[in-house]
Amino acid sequence: MLQFGGRRAVAVAGFRPRGMTTLGIECLDSLHGRIGPREDRRVWLERLAFALSCKCPFDGSNPIDCPLHGLRYLNEIECLDWLNCLTDDELEYLAAYHLCCISEKIRLLEVATEEARRAARLEEPVE
Repeated sequence: MLQFGGRRAVAVAGFRPRGMTTLGIECLDSLHGRIGPREDRRVWLERLAFALSCKCPFDGSNPIDCPLHGLRYLNEIECLDWLNCLTDDELEYLAAYHLCCISEKIRLLEVATEEARRAARLEEPVE
């Protein structure tokens, strides 16, 4: 068992909170504006974390470097129990991490698409 803010939590393989980077803090700032004023922040974060714990929102996979990788092997009840033990800051970290991760994957996809276009233009016969 792990302790989070005085509460017990089940250890999950693959979940290792990492230090917040500048990019993570910038994404976290933009996350605050996305929380609806009528929703309770904690409930919103728990719902988001549960959705993220089901699969990668980018491609539906379960990347080994994802902080929720090990959690995705648990059943729904164990997953909810584990998420319930996290603090608001830990839930917010998971949301910010995934927001930054998706942004980076989209950026890399755009770069690869542009490189493929350039390569295709170079292969076109010159008339």
